[in-house]
Order: sequence, then C-alpha cells, then structure tokens
Amino acid sequence: MKTQNLIFALLLGISAPNIASAAAPHPDDVERLNACVAKTRTNATEAYEDGLQWRLHGGGLLAEQCVALAQIEQGEYSEGAQRLLAIAQASDGGPAAEKLGLLVKAANAFLLAEIPDEAKKALDLALAIEPSNSDVLFDRARASAMLSQWPEAEADITNAMANKAPLPLAYRLRAETRLQQGKYDLAEADINEALRLEPHEADNYHVRGRVRIARRTGHAPE
Repeated sequence: MKTQNLIFALLLGISAPNIASAAAPHPDDVERLNACVAKTRTNATEAYEDGLQWRLHGGGLLAEQCVALAQIEQGEYSEGAQRLLAIAQASDGGPAAEKLGLLVKAANAFLLAEIPDEAKKALDLALAIEPSNSDVLFDRARASAMLSQWPEAEADITNAMANKAPLPLAYRLRAETRLQQGKYDLAEADINEALRLEPHEADNYHVRGRVRIARRTGHAPE
C-alpha cells in the first residue's frame, strides 16, 4: 500500500463538528436549516434543490449552508467545502466560534476530496481563532500527513495530545509520522500504546509491521 493511500485510510471515519448557524438567525430559519441537514442524510438531491430555492428567496448564509451540506452528502466534497469556506470568511458569517465550526467542516470535506493543501489553509484559519483546540490541531496533522509534511504533523499531534486524552488513532498516526522520519523507537512506542488501548484494531498491527520492516531495511515501506 502506498504511503499516501495508507494515510488516507487512517483518516476515514473521523467526523467533524456540526455546522453552526449564522449570527442571531430567526428561529424559523434555524428550524429550516435543521430540517435541511436532516434531509441531506436521506435525500441529498432534494435538500440541494430546497437550499437553492431558499437562497433565491432570501435565505442568505443559512441557505448556503444547506446547499453546501447537500453537496458534501452527494460526494461533491470540494464544491461544498468551498461554499463553507466562503460562508466562514463572510463578514456576517457569525461569531468566531461558529466560523471555527464552518472552517473545520470545510477542511474535512477538502480531506475527503483529497485536497489536503486547501484543508490545511482552512485549518490554519480555524487555529487563528482557537490556537489550542486539540481537535483542530489533530485535523491539521491529518492534512500535513497527507502532504507528507511529517515534522509538522508530528508537532500538531503532540500538541493535541497534550490538551486532550489521546485516542488510539492519535498514537497510530503519530507512529506513522515518526516512522517516516526514521524515529523508529518512538514510532514503536506509539504503536504499542495504540495496541494497548485498542488491541483488536487491524490498522494498529499493520503500522507495527511497517515499523518492523523499516527497522530491518532502514527506510519506511511504501
């Protein structure tokens, strides 16, 4: 398995924070957005059309969120991410905490689209709002790993783990970043901790095998 494909496989299944609504919206509009979000999970095509109609009738940024979420659910990850990014950067995009949620959701959509450089830009903006947010740091580490920026990925994971009880995935991904830098002892320590926390996860054994191969050959396997 190619390293890029491995990293992408390690990232699957991670959910992003829910998108918040724009600043001080009318309760009816909030309810309409919530209904749209629910519909994207059952009929994304219809939710997309609803969002477009809502936008035509003055739905503003909430309608844009509806459209963006429907696009993401339809697999149009890049298009949806671009919309969310534009909402977050709008002057009336809501309070900083809500912008952060939009940026993280956009970044995760960019990661699903396998456009990690755009994801990282969105996460840089999110971290400018909340520099110590462990979830956002970990997301940026994921983007850096997909870009093979191993020292940056390792640093972000380590900082994220310092502020929040680390999940096995964090140890597993940090083991990969350390493996890629030739830090075999540290990589093995991380993957052993992942195995202790999650002994039945096949990916942990896969990464441990990669560490052992690297020890024998002197470089990380493809």
